[in-house]
Amino acid sequence: NEVKQERSAPQPINREDNRARIIQQLSEKLVGGVKLCKDKVVLDDPQKAFQWFKERYPGTSAVDENKIILKKKYSSAKSTGEKVNKARGSINYLKSTIEGLRRERAMERVVGGEGEGEE
Repeated sequence: NEVKQERSAPQPINREDNRARIIQQLSEKLVGGVKLCKDKVVLDDPQKAFQWFKERYPGTSAVDENKIILKKKYSSAKSTGEKVNKARGSINYLKSTIEGLRRERAMERVVGGEGEGEE
C-alpha cells in the first residue's frame, strides 16, 4: 500500500515582497569584495562610481604597493639599460680601434714587403 502525499498548491508570489527580497539580497552582494552601491548620484557618474569603488576595495593597498615596486623596477631597468648602451658604445669603439690597428699593420707589411707569400 502506497501512501500518496498530498501536494499543497503553490502559494501565490507577492511581487512586492519578492522584489524587496531581491533588492535586499543584491544590496548585500559583494562585487570584487565591495558591497554594491545604492546611491544613484554615485552610480550616474562613472568617475564618482570608480572613486567610490576604489575607496572600498580591499586590494587598494596592494595595488598602491605594486605601483611603488613597479616604479622602482622601471627606474632600475632604465639605469641598467643606460649602462648597457654605454658599454655597447665602448665595445664598438674598441672594435673599430682594433680594426684600424690591424689595417695599419697590414698596410705596413704590404709597404714593407713582409706581406709577400704570406696568407
